[in-house]
Amino acid sequence: MVSTSIAAYDRKECPVVDAVEYPYSSVGRLDLTGRTGNLVCTGTLIAPDVVLTAAHCVYNLQERQWVQNVTFSPGRKQLVNKSGGPPLVEDPWGSIPWKSATILDAYKTSASSDFNQFDWDVAVVRLASSPGMFTGWMGVTSQCTPGQDYLLRSLGYPERWNNAEPSNACVDASCSVTFGNLTRTGGGSSCGERTFSHECDAVGGQSGSPLFTDANFVMGVLSGQILRSPQRNVATRIPPDVLHMCC
Repeated sequence: MVSTSIAAYDRKECPVVDAVEYPYSSVGRLDLTGRTGNLVCTGTLIAPDVVLTAAHCVYNLQERQWVQNVTFSPGRKQLVNKSGGPPLVEDPWGSIPWKSATILDAYKTSASSDFNQFDWDVAVVRLASSPGMFTGWMGVTSQCTPGQDYLLRSLGYPERWNNAEPSNACVDASCSVTFGNLTRTGGGSSCGERTFSHECDAVGGQSGSPLFTDANFVMGVLSGQILRSPQRNVATRIPPDVLHMCC
């Protein structure tokens, strides 16, 4: 789970006029209701009616319980209230309820205090309708070339702007990730593992955000943070077994 910013602050608000344009339109806010309260995450359409997000958004490891309700609002926009009141919220394609969610069995059986849970922290949510027919959707890829420098981009919906004011705004960040050969060293990333470290700036509410290429293929979803040295954000890669969950 993401709680605080540990990367260089480079978040910028998504252009409001572009929120209905691709790829902004394919990313949305997930509002979830669990037994202990409400939760905000981010999800990405990867098919007309399928949203990719983090498993911890839909399944509570500590309680071993699924969330009770999920809605997805693609391309949500936060607008200035010209009357001077709180910001306005606009959902160009509405808020779509879920039909079901699927996670990997390995995530269900992992320990809530085990960093290895990041390896399996990915979920797909099937929606009750198909907003992707209007918004478009992203591709997914498990491709990884050792030594290649990937410039990745992330879009997400922080629960609070600058960790202060409640927010419904989309934010945009980018970072560079270079993968090694087989094993992670010094907090880096490798093609032989199911997760990768990155410095795309993120805060609470952005769990499940896509990290995607300039060709709009998702390479990973924002899973959480490791706050011990070296501090880093962690993304779960999209291996073939994830594709079998949905597509």
